[in-house]
Amino acid sequence: MHAAALVATLGVTSLTACGNRDRPTDFPAAVLDKLQASLDADHPGRGMTDYPSDLPDDIPKAYAMVLLGEIARGRLLGAGEVPRPGPVAGTWLLDHADENRDGVTGWGVPIAWDAYGDGSINPANTEYAISTAISIHALLDWAEVSDKAPRQRILDTVEKALLPYLDSRIRSPAGMSPYSLKTSDRPYDTFNPAAYLAGQMQRFSRITNDAAMAAKLREAADSTMRALLAHKQINPEGGDWYWNYSIQEAVPNDLPHASYIVDGIVAYLVHGGQLSDRFDRPKVVAHLLQFLDAKGEGLRAWPRFKADVTMPARLYDLGIAMHVACSEQALAPMRGKLFAQVPAYLGADGHYMKYPLSSERPNLVVAEYEAYLFRGLASCAAETMRVR
Repeated sequence: MHAAALVATLGVTSLTACGNRDRPTDFPAAVLDKLQASLDADHPGRGMTDYPSDLPDDIPKAYAMVLLGEIARGRLLGAGEVPRPGPVAGTWLLDHADENRDGVTGWGVPIAWDAYGDGSINPANTEYAISTAISIHALLDWAEVSDKAPRQRILDTVEKALLPYLDSRIRSPAGMSPYSLKTSDRPYDTFNPAAYLAGQMQRFSRITNDAAMAAKLREAADSTMRALLAHKQINPEGGDWYWNYSIQEAVPNDLPHASYIVDGIVAYLVHGGQLSDRFDRPKVVAHLLQFLDAKGEGLRAWPRFKADVTMPARLYDLGIAMHVACSEQALAPMRGKLFAQVPAYLGADGHYMKYPLSSERPNLVVAEYEAYLFRGLASCAAETMRVR
């Protein structure tokens, strides 16, 4: 459906209100309400996956994104609490913090998966650093904003989830937190999950009352950030900082993984990381502008300097980019351009597809990706209200 048709259907303010496409309007809030109404009230993170499976399942990252989205929507509504199904999503994360029953707290995906294509298949519900970091982020936000959140249970669960990553023996060769807790994944220096987890480690170091643990959390976060500083890339076009997917794979990150790195670094800086003065926040954040096309309008899956990749951005990419753009003032010029992409993913059944409908790629509705869009729309809608 064309953007103008969607706007007319929803009865919301035009994207070009006041002649400025970069100005937030009522558009994200109206689309947010419609998307929120489509969530499964009892299992808001359940649906078709984008992993090798033909069955719907529960994805921890999807539950975390719904919780984060509802926290933002609560701010938007001025409710003073987290609307449903946010608490449902948060409780699900707490109840499923050791899904493989191995005695280790953490989150992953419910599908066996060869993360690096090296023949080492991780069993279903292997604890992954990125799933764990995002779940921690959502739970800590819930504890922070809601008097009704089970705060002590959240803090206890987060502490248990972070404990394995304090063991320096499991770090990657460059000194970062590992991609997963499986030995077979440790040889890989993967920047995006390590950065995101480091941001939450630094954050929790200022929450916990255990001084010894706080020191270990800061040391682990610093170790990852030191590796990021040692391996940063500088775009000669604009001077923005970026990172490859890993040291072993010299390929720049796509949009969601680049966004994870930005989120992790910003969290580390905001919560007083020791190496904060060595990071140039504007240059770290500015890299996301590279994902707009040469005209500055369309959204790319990979940065412009990766000209050999022309695949369209996924809904996953768009959702997390909207959140970061609406959280960082330096990315305000992206906001209207991202809003304008949303209708391109809207299917006839009212759900959003993995790829734009114009794409010739095999397309499907992925619950996790709709959850990312929900969180992105909620962040932007909340920001719209904040600046009015």
